[in-house]
Amino acid sequence: MTMDAIKAANAKAGFYFFERATLRFFRSRIGQTVYEGPGGTYFVTSEQFVGSGGYAAPRAYTVRRFNPDGDIDTVGPKFNTVTKAVAARIARQMAAGTYQQAA
Repeated sequence: MTMDAIKAANAKAGFYFFERATLRFFRSRIGQTVYEGPGGTYFVTSEQFVGSGGYAAPRAYTVRRFNPDGDIDTVGPKFNTVTKAVAARIARQMAAGTYQQAA
């Protein structure tokens, strides 16, 4: 599975996760590494929020799961709360089926 295949499946199913306007609104960046295994297909995104006064919060990362129907889910720790390295580790563990969320 590649990011291009994930994007195509999402669009074909009528979803807008990767639409340019959606990405711009959330100031999203899509990681190009796909983590695939018995636990599923995962990738990492980052978002940066900008307040009404123009303050830009630090960029943070989120783990996403690609579903066979083309939809994308947010999984793992809360949305937009971890570093790039932590998100990649979690995505890799989820794909391998070895991820255990901390209590």
